[in-house]
Amino acid sequence: MPNGTGRIVVALALALLGSCSDGAGPDDVLTDEQAQALLSIVDAKVNESKEEAELGTGGAFTAVVPCLFKGEVATSGKYTEVEDSTKANYDVDMTMVYTKCRQGSDASVFVIEGTVREVSTDKYDLVVLSRALDNRLTGNLDWSLDNASGSCAIDLTLVVRASPTTQSVDVTGTLCGAPFTSS
Repeated sequence: MPNGTGRIVVALALALLGSCSDGAGPDDVLTDEQAQALLSIVDAKVNESKEEAELGTGGAFTAVVPCLFKGEVATSGKYTEVEDSTKANYDVDMTMVYTKCRQGSDASVFVIEGTVREVSTDKYDLVVLSRALDNRLTGNLDWSLDNASGSCAIDLTLVVRASPTTQSVDVTGTLCGAPFTSS
């Protein structure tokens, strides 16, 4: 399966992201920079989990990926791969459970708990050289950072259509309570 699918979602979401808050108090608001850092952690763990699981040609998989400073992300799911001379189709349905995941930089470390699910269908037509990617990332993460804490609901949908002459990338959804749409 081609890597980088999650990176497309992250790049577009970050470009559109305002302050994130799922709560009413001042301590549970993420700045733009903090929200970018949290989403980048999720993206990195999605990709690390896929690499650790060694998806191969398909079937059920599990993986446990350590977090930088402490904790882990346990992943389970199913991967399906179908390839022939005219097409290549890849489907992933995976759930990631964050357990006391301490991740970030030395100056700013998130502690993350919660669950994220990715469902992705990536289809290539090898005859006309087209791609159709549908990816959805959903979940809810409780986070703490310095003296602040809160909850971040994730519901992002990515749709990519590409051919030799055209490409469209659409992202819709919400991240930490901030709605957005991009084309």
